[in-house]
Amino acid sequence: MNVFRIILGLLLVSSVTAYAEECTLSAGASDYAPLTYNDGGNNIIGLDVELVALIAKQANCKVKWQPILPWERVMSGIKTGELTITTSASDTPDRREFSRFLAYRPDSTKVFVRKEDLKKLSDINNLEDLLTKTNFTIGIYIGYHYGSSFERLFADSKNQARFSAIPDSTMSANFEKLQANRVDAVILETVVGLDLIKSAKLEDKIAILGFELDDPGPDAFANIMISKAGDPDSKIFNLLKKSIIEVQNSDAYKQVLKRYYPAN
Repeated sequence: MNVFRIILGLLLVSSVTAYAEECTLSAGASDYAPLTYNDGGNNIIGLDVELVALIAKQANCKVKWQPILPWERVMSGIKTGELTITTSASDTPDRREFSRFLAYRPDSTKVFVRKEDLKKLSDINNLEDLLTKTNFTIGIYIGYHYGSSFERLFADSKNQARFSAIPDSTMSANFEKLQANRVDAVILETVVGLDLIKSAKLEDKIAILGFELDDPGPDAFANIMISKAGDPDSKIFNLLKKSIIEVQNSDAYKQVLKRYYPAN
């Protein structure tokens, strides 16, 4: 009986070890500081990198970050299964055709304006107010998912001329245009906008309007995007789903968020 238990135990350990070795996540991301970016020494760092490390460790998985890629290349890798996961991904119907999504951190999108304009914007409580009560031109980014409230307003043809869109590969350009009075507001993920302001030393020039762009709900969370081709049987999806729930209650997770979201 003791011999049988020893053999059974060895088989179980062997099985767990084999699965741990199989659970390797090929992660891809674009240059999106402070979430994912190259530190100059070919190391991928940032908020998402730190959170994925916590989640993967809890799941007993290894993470191999690929070099920073254009977002289109990341999407191609997810479609083919060359990449297992990417981060900071919006959950959209077209992407669900080739991937699955897991919310892993709070997301927040804000409107950034010149500080000198704050006084005249005191009665602006949402994006619709900004469009109806001002003649502001608003800088946005092509391909960025801003949530249902934005999409409803943007779909109205009378509003479309009010938006000035640029590729997200030129992220800082909208803040340069804001400073040069070529746009009057910029919509961007809060933590990314704050990082751009800090990097450009514009803390005394640019401010955030107080309202959230969208109501709490699915759009209030960033997602890990998991390739269906790279995880056809959903083993990784289920493993990460369980791990995220456990990690989100940990002090380590809360400390990471606190460093990137000082107000939280």
